[in-house]
Amino acid sequence: MNSRSQYLFLFLFFVSVAIFFTNKKYSFATSDEINQKNLVLEVVEDVANPPSQPPFVKEKSFQLDKSQDYEVQAVLSAGKALLISAPMDGSLKFIPFENGDTFKKNDILIRYDCSAEKSKVAEIKARLSISSRQVEAYERLKKMDVVADVEYVSIIGQHKQNQALLAQASTRLKMCDIKAPFDGRVQDKQVDVNEVVKSGRFLMKINSNEPLNVEMLVPSVWLRWLNIGTSLDVFITESAKTYLANVIRIHGEVDPVSKSVRIVAKVNSYEEELLPGMSGKATFERSSRKETNGFMGLKTGSYNGR
Repeated sequence: MNSRSQYLFLFLFFVSVAIFFTNKKYSFATSDEINQKNLVLEVVEDVANPPSQPPFVKEKSFQLDKSQDYEVQAVLSAGKALLISAPMDGSLKFIPFENGDTFKKNDILIRYDCSAEKSKVAEIKARLSISSRQVEAYERLKKMDVVADVEYVSIIGQHKQNQALLAQASTRLKMCDIKAPFDGRVQDKQVDVNEVVKSGRFLMKINSNEPLNVEMLVPSVWLRWLNIGTSLDVFITESAKTYLANVIRIHGEVDPVSKSVRIVAKVNSYEEELLPGMSGKATFERSSRKETNGFMGLKTGSYNGR
């Protein structure tokens, strides 16, 4: 074979190889290119044939679970709690109750040493008696027109001033005795007899002898069936007893982090062994989630939700 024939053979060989690889160009595509091509084909197919309902919209039927009781932690608090502060400066003379003692309404809780105040009232009463007689005398003279108008007005003004001073001194004298506004118990006494106190100082904390409150944090979704008046059982750890209660207050704010809301219930009757600060568990029984409107206005019987 001459050189010309050799060149022609090599040319035809390379042309054949080029045609072969051109027809098989997809054989050398990488896996990423193939996956990308398949994804494009799937998207095109989805656009061409959209589903009857978007895949992320799913109807989920919830049912209120009435097969179990709901429990939360609970803490007792006083129905009425009062912080007593010093109404004036002075020395304390009489404190008949200690921490934990019970008292009746209008009992004296704290008495000041008001000797000076009593003397002040007596002095003003004496001055008022004199000015009252002077007013009567000047009124008679005024009718006879033998007294100057200036003198008459001065006596009347002095008499009214004495009346005002007596009212002030009497009001201060009334503050000498701090009386109980209700039946209750002393929770925290901070002062003793003969102690000198300044106005505004904290003296004593008292609680009322009435059914205690039960404070709880419950999931906000419970407002679908929970409302004012909803009944619950409260188990107190300290007494190892269960007490009946009813919801009396629902705070008007939901914690956006914990998704909880604060509610307050009241024990149905006063129990001597219960004290503020005791804790336990509050249980909402299945029967409490009856056919009724929840705080959110939803009706448990027709609402599908937990």
